[in-house]
Amino acid sequence: MKELNGIGMVNLMEDMSIISVIGHKMRNMVGVAAEIFTALAHAKINIYLISQGASEINISYVQRLPRQLADSTTNG
Repeated sequence: MKELNGIGMVNLMEDMSIISVIGHKMRNMVGVAAEIFTALAHAKINIYLISQGASEINISYVQRLPRQLADSTTNG
């Protein structure tokens, strides 16, 4: 992290996960992202970052690990 701090501000957030939704049929389908993020909102899951690849066949997002998984990674 020290090397990265030399070129910009770096923040470390623990117990986070990257989720990717991938499918070649997503390329031409309107509303896929809306469906994904509406479902997450209904489940009261906060999103910290959203990314879509240039090919439009994947959407990735960052969320906090569920408590059970976070506890198992730090105590296991």
